[in-house]
Amino acid sequence: SYDSFDDRYLGAKSSAPSVDNDGDALIAGALYFNTTSNIMFVRSGSGGWQAAGSSVNGTSGRNTYTATAGQTTFSATYDVGYVDVYLNGVKLLVGTDVTATSGSTVVLATGATVGDIIDIVGYGTFQLADHYSKTAADARFLGLAGGTMTGDIDGNGNKVLFGNVYSQLSDLPSASTYHGMFAHVHATGKGYFAHAGNWVALANDTEKLNLSGGTMTGNLDVGGSVEFDSLSGTGAVSITNILDEDNMASNSATALATQQSIKAYTDTSVANLVDSSPASLNTLNELAAALGDDASFSTTITNSIATKLPLAGGTMTGALITTGLTVDTNTLHVDATNNRVGIGTSSPAKALDVEGAIRSHITGGASPAEIDITSGGTWRLRSNATSGTNAYGMDIVKGSAGTDVKLS
Repeated sequence: SYDSFDDRYLGAKSSAPSVDNDGDALIAGALYFNTTSNIMFVRSGSGGWQAAGSSVNGTSGRNTYTATAGQTTFSATYDVGYVDVYLNGVKLLVGTDVTATSGSTVVLATGATVGDIIDIVGYGTFQLADHYSKTAADARFLGLAGGTMTGDIDGNGNKVLFGNVYSQLSDLPSASTYHGMFAHVHATGKGYFAHAGNWVALANDTEKLNLSGGTMTGNLDVGGSVEFDSLSGTGAVSITNILDEDNMASNSATALATQQSIKAYTDTSVANLVDSSPASLNTLNELAAALGDDASFSTTITNSIATKLPLAGGTMTGALITTGLTVDTNTLHVDATNNRVGIGTSSPAKALDVEGAIRSHITGGASPAEIDITSGGTWRLRSNATSGTNAYGMDIVKGSAGTDVKLS
C-alpha cells in the first residue's frame, strides 16, 4: 500500500529524521536522501543511519586546488582509506604527509607554498556478497569440460536432459563403469540401460502389450500363475491342469475345476443334504424355526422329558389332578363336570353309578364273608362263600312281585 511505501521511502531531508512521514517510529531499512551532504542513508537494524553506498558518486571523485601560502586543509569527499593526494604531481603518503580520516577534508602535514597544485582523488567503494575466488570456485563447481561429481543432482521437479547419443552399439562406453546410465543408439533406434556390466535394451511400445489390453501376434507361455479379468479372441486358449470331475474324487490341490463340475458337485451335495425333505423343512432357516431357534434344543428337550412320567410307569411326586378320567371306555369313567363316577358305564347318572353285578368279598376271620348284588331279582348277603342258597349264611331275596322280601 502507499502508506507502507511512504513509511519506507521518506524522501529528501536536510538532516536525519527521527520519525517517519506519519510521525510513527522508524523501521529498519527506511531510506532518505540528505540534501546537505547529497548522500542516501539507510536505517540499520540497530537504530542508526548509515550511508546507503559510497560517499563518492561513481568509482572516483576528483578535486584540484591552487594552494595559498601555508594552506593545509582542502575539502574532498571520499571513503576513509580510499583517497590519494598529490602535491604538484607527486603523490603524498596518507598518514605521514597528509591526514585523511574525516571523509570530507584532507590536512597536509606541512603548509603548502603559494601556487602549489593539490590534486585529491577519492575512490568509491562497494562490497561483493557471496562471491568465490577462482580456487574456491574450481573446488566447488564442475567445469564445462566435465569432471566427476561427489553428490546427487536435485532438479527440484524440473527435467534433467541428457545427450547420451551413440551411433553404434560398439560406441557405448563400459556398462560396468557407467552402471545405471541410459543411452540411445541411432543404428538400432533403441534405448539402453547399463546394468550388471551389460547394456540392456529397453522395449519399444510396439513390442509390448499395454496394461489396458491389446492383441498379441505370438503365443503366451506362462510357467507361473496368471490372473485374468476376462479373455476374448478368435483363437484358442489352452490351459493345462483343468479337471472336469463331477464328484471331485481326485481332491487335487493344483487342478482347476470346470464350471460344470463345480455346479454338478454342489447340486449333488445340496440334494444329499436335503434328502427329499418337505418343502417347508428343506432349508437351515426352516429347520431352525421348527426347533424354535433354540441353539440348545437338545438340552431343552432332555430337561423337558425328565419331568414326564414314563409309559412303563413310575412314581409321581405330586397329586394327579384331571378334568376327567376314562379307563377302558366303560370300565371306569370319572365325570369331573357333574362330580360322578361310573363303573361299567361312561354316563353315570348318580354320584356312583354301577352297571352290572357288584361283589364285595370281605376277607378275615375264620371264613370270608361276601355280599353279592346280582343283575337278577335276588340280592344275597352271605357269610360263607359255599354253594347253595342258604349254606351257612343268610340270603335276602327280593320277591317277584316287588313287595315280598323273604329272609331265610
